[in-house]
Amino acid sequence: MERFSLFGDGAMQASILGLVYQPEFLSPDEEASIIGIIRSLPLQAARYKGYLALRRVVSFGGSYDFDSHQLLDAQPLDERLLPLRERVAQWAGVSPERSRSS
Repeated sequence: MERFSLFGDGAMQASILGLVYQPEFLSPDEEASIIGIIRSLPLQAARYKGYLALRRVVSFGGSYDFDSHQLLDAQPLDERLLPLRERVAQWAGVSPERSRSS
């Protein structure tokens, strides 16, 4: 039986421009903590043009209304996710406060 590796034997080649896989970016304990945070968020079915998607989402900072074509206010980023935002920003070389429109 032929065996395949999800990420191959060498460096991962992203098929989506800008997608980067960073092995071991989070420890198993950090990952478990973040999963716990996500489980506690007020996730709701994603709505698009009157249809409900088979996934649940939560928006922070802004939420796009596809029916009215407007950007609406949304709750601020959950404070428990701020350390992760800081870490990702440092890894990416950007400011954690960088505008979502940039």
